[in-house]
Amino acid sequence: MVVAGDIAVYASGNARCTGGAGAVAMLLGSNAPLILDRGVRSSHMQHVYDFYKPDMSSEYPVVDGKLSIQCYLGALDKCYNRYKAKMKKVLNREGKSQSFTLETADAFVFHSPYCKLVQKSLARLLLNDFICDPHPELSSKYLGLDAYRDVKIEETFFDKEVEKAFINASQPVFNAKTKPSLLLANQVGNMYTPSVYGGLASYIAR
Repeated sequence: MVVAGDIAVYASGNARCTGGAGAVAMLLGSNAPLILDRGVRSSHMQHVYDFYKPDMSSEYPVVDGKLSIQCYLGALDKCYNRYKAKMKKVLNREGKSQSFTLETADAFVFHSPYCKLVQKSLARLLLNDFICDPHPELSSKYLGLDAYRDVKIEETFFDKEVEKAFINASQPVFNAKTKPSLLLANQVGNMYTPSVYGGLASYIAR
């Protein structure tokens, strides 16, 4: 059995409302009803002081909120594109010529510091799909997004115009494939360590 638990508590300020607490227990073993895919997992690591606890006498972290969001979205970009590349090889081995996109998977579950960031993250996956698609003009899912064809992904972290356009374009996918995973996050806030597993449990229990 693996237990993931944490307490997200912040000092007074803008971040305090995103705090929360929770734990998730997972039973590991053979003949599991849920199997985690092996061979396509993608990771990203970066040495940056966006969130850390330098004062061991205090329970509060030191947080650079804007930098932390940039790190989150930047890591999402890198992991998603590495995953897409690995999945393309898998699909090719199966005799399928298509690339992995938002349409390929049944669900997308995210670590959820706060729920709005999750929706922005799903929209960002659509942005990545859009940029990678050699012929986006041929797909109705990119309708109205032509103006963003030449954007540089690393310059869009805080571009509100791009963000709004892709949130609107990805709304149906978000409602179907991600919103159900936010049940626990909406009730208990940020759980840190068990956050993504709480999202998975929420999606399964929907």
